[in-house]
Amino acid sequence: MVKNINILIISRFLIIVGILLTIFIFNFLYPTSINIAPLLNITLLIALLSGIYFFLNLNTSISKDYLIQLQLFIDIIVISSLIYVTGSMQSPFLFLLTIPIIISSIYLNKTKTVLIGVLSFLSLIIIITLYYTSFYGDIHIELILNKVILYGLSFTGIALLSAYLVERIRLYREEIEEKEIEFERLNLLLQNIVENIEYAFITLDEKGDLIFKNREADSLLKDNLLKILKDYFNMKNNEAFELEFEDKILKVKYDNMNFENKHYHIFVIEDLTEEKKQERERQIRERLLYLGEIAAGMAHEIRNPLASLMASLQLIEEGKLENISLLTGIIVDDIKRISSIIEDFLIFTENRNFKIEEFDPEKQVIKVIKDLKREGYKTDIIKFKIDRKVEKYRGNSYHLSLVLKNLLTNSIKAVKNKGDISVKIYLDEKRMEMRVSDSGSGIEKEDLKNIFNPFFTKSKGKGMGIGLTIVKRIVELYNGTIEVFSEKGKGTEYTITLPQKKKIE
Repeated sequence: MVKNINILIISRFLIIVGILLTIFIFNFLYPTSINIAPLLNITLLIALLSGIYFFLNLNTSISKDYLIQLQLFIDIIVISSLIYVTGSMQSPFLFLLTIPIIISSIYLNKTKTVLIGVLSFLSLIIIITLYYTSFYGDIHIELILNKVILYGLSFTGIALLSAYLVERIRLYREEIEEKEIEFERLNLLLQNIVENIEYAFITLDEKGDLIFKNREADSLLKDNLLKILKDYFNMKNNEAFELEFEDKILKVKYDNMNFENKHYHIFVIEDLTEEKKQERERQIRERLLYLGEIAAGMAHEIRNPLASLMASLQLIEEGKLENISLLTGIIVDDIKRISSIIEDFLIFTENRNFKIEEFDPEKQVIKVIKDLKREGYKTDIIKFKIDRKVEKYRGNSYHLSLVLKNLLTNSIKAVKNKGDISVKIYLDEKRMEMRVSDSGSGIEKEDLKNIFNPFFTKSKGKGMGIGLTIVKRIVELYNGTIEVFSEKGKGTEYTITLPQKKKIE
């Protein structure tokens, strides 16, 4: 309030200057029309009062509200005197009587504003009465009432309108202040959330200059990350990608927006380095356990043909060659069996950088069927069909042979020479889809979830029970999919989808 009162006092000095200029200009234009002596006296009185108000305002014991009311009351008396000596109803300073009303609406409440308006109105009645009494010798009721009604309505309207407008402004100001406080609280809350979240937030302008970053982004911005992020300005909104940066693996989500005719790029970055490291370590542990289990089973399987091979070699060494062709046949079969077991094991140690070639799947299927026939399997029940849009598949022919051989071997065992087996291949420029189905005994519902586990088999035929495990491993190498549908007593269908590899090595 002290500052506002000082403004009021300064405004009064400016009005004094304006009055003095008006007096001198008017006297210059009309030298004998007015007596400037009383005007100067009143002006000096206003200046003197303003000085008194200034020093009273410095006294902290005086109520500021009371000081403002005192000033306005005295202002009404002084302005009335100024109007009277400058022609009353013809005075150029008549408008000044509305100033106390407007000022009171700013500094005081509505009731006090109306009171100041009433005082200004009464002061004007006195001026009018004195004016007509002085010039006409008596009081003209009609003329006075006419002026009273006119100025009474004007002053009342000014008082009410000023009070209403100031009250509305005051209410709006309070609402704005409340909104500003609430906005500030929300802004602080948002900043705390952004600062303490585990993701890094980075905002760049169109030039790639940094606009905003949170605390989590500080560790990333120590390196030259901003130049790398600028290369992703043309991405679609809400698109995410992984970025290898220095020794970190980052998951970055991109968005952009327009604000106040400016374009901004927003990056939300999650550091996956530790998570990826733990994932790799977990995969290594699982694979070592997996390979250990596979190796133990294969070692057990190798013992049988190895024992037979050693027995045959011992007979040869001892010279017991009664049936040399039988012994050599046994030796060859055992060596082939051991070689097959080793080749199966190598599938589990193979990485994703295997050799890629172009080959005809149809020829590969025919070759696998012939190999199965030579091994003694009944293959005339296998029906093969291929539907293709391209001639070649880009992948590894040995992998396809293993998949087909293991699936067909399972199907042949399931039908027991009494059903049908179907192989269907669809080939286009993006993928190869292969379906192997049979009308055999099917798989129990509770066993379906275990069929890809190593050594899970309920058949008593030859083999270790890792055929489907090998199939699944090959599908994983290609980032493909495998689906199995089976119903007990009706048969089984395997659907395998392998994408075309992108390049030939």
